[in-house]
Amino acid sequence: MELTFGALPAAPGADGSKADIASEACLMGSMALLGASAFSYRSHDNDNPFAHLFTKIILHETGDVFGWHRDGRCSPAFDAPRRFYRPEEHVPDFVAAFCLRGDEPASASYVDFRELATAMAPEDLSCLQRETMTFFDTDTGHRTEQVHVVSPSPLDDNSYIIDLKHADRFEPEGHPEAVSAYRRACDVAQSKAHRVDLHPGDMVVFNNKRCVHAWSPKESTRGAWLQGVRASCAVKNWPSRSVQ
Repeated sequence: MELTFGALPAAPGADGSKADIASEACLMGSMALLGASAFSYRSHDNDNPFAHLFTKIILHETGDVFGWHRDGRCSPAFDAPRRFYRPEEHVPDFVAAFCLRGDEPASASYVDFRELATAMAPEDLSCLQRETMTFFDTDTGHRTEQVHVVSPSPLDDNSYIIDLKHADRFEPEGHPEAVSAYRRACDVAQSKAHRVDLHPGDMVVFNNKRCVHAWSPKESTRGAWLQGVRASCAVKNWPSRSVQ
């Protein structure tokens, strides 16, 4: 599967409604104010009913987005032998979502990396920086390559990037000390999480370099419809927009 980074269309297709146009304009304008160039991942996965869409993401119909994640690190799903984790410079700076419509609000939780690192035990933070781990994807039956769960942030020498995975899908593997530290980190994230609810017309922007977030699974068949976008401040400077 090839992932192509491309500019988002200026306007939706002929079937786009006025609400679609307004939400897309809101998302694109917000990214521009933050100094980012909007883009998204386009896959050629015929099994994905939304593969042909750039911005419209019905989050409550997509199981991959549930659980802790940072957009761009594992979307689409791992496909051996290609890399599961992309280089940090190719990870979007911002993730935004606009609640287009819905009978129920869309719920999301987020944890700031600094708050999480402060709340974690120092020995756990040190262990996850030192020891590499792999994760077994129970949905696909594949394992990721070895990665560091905690790594220094390129934005600030005194902060970290802490990548957590969906506990019900990804099983941590590695040194027993690292696995235990990772599970404790997930528990801390759950206790320190902040929740936000999106009603129709609401928008949220996550700093993808400073926090990890999670969309809550739908509790009924009448979930909210969200239009989402990923954006990066460095996308114009990338020598290649194709990532294998």
